[in-house]
Amino acid sequence: MGENMIDFQYMPLREFINKDDSAETLAEIDPEVLKMRQSKNLYRQMLDVWGEMSGSIDSFKKYKKKKLTRDELFNQLKAFHRICCTVYNSPNISDGAKWELKVAEWELYDYMLWNNEFHNNIKSVTTWFDQWCYGINREMLG
Repeated sequence: MGENMIDFQYMPLREFINKDDSAETLAEIDPEVLKMRQSKNLYRQMLDVWGEMSGSIDSFKKYKKKKLTRDELFNQLKAFHRICCTVYNSPNISDGAKWELKVAEWELYDYMLWNNEFHNNIKSVTTWFDQWCYGINREMLG
């Protein structure tokens, strides 16, 4: 996959933030599905991201126990990256929210696959994502 982020070769955080492989990644998603996903508000999109992140953590745990192959783990991480790219290309999501997601996505890969520069553990690497599932006051969403 060459220069695509999704090959999971190590990439420094700044390079990851500046790199955009969204067009290539989004081409893998049915246009109607993409349109439907991007029509959701930030909260609903982030719940989708949280679900794929949670699946990625589960896959990582299974991989560490040798109950999942590297390819199976990478397939789950690709699904996670696709849903992140959906958010990165949503017109109704702020640049700040997109930047925060990009950093959180990189930290997850760094924890699972690379150098774990920030010395994360499963709890610390998932805290940012968990706020969207557990930390939202749903009554205030209307």
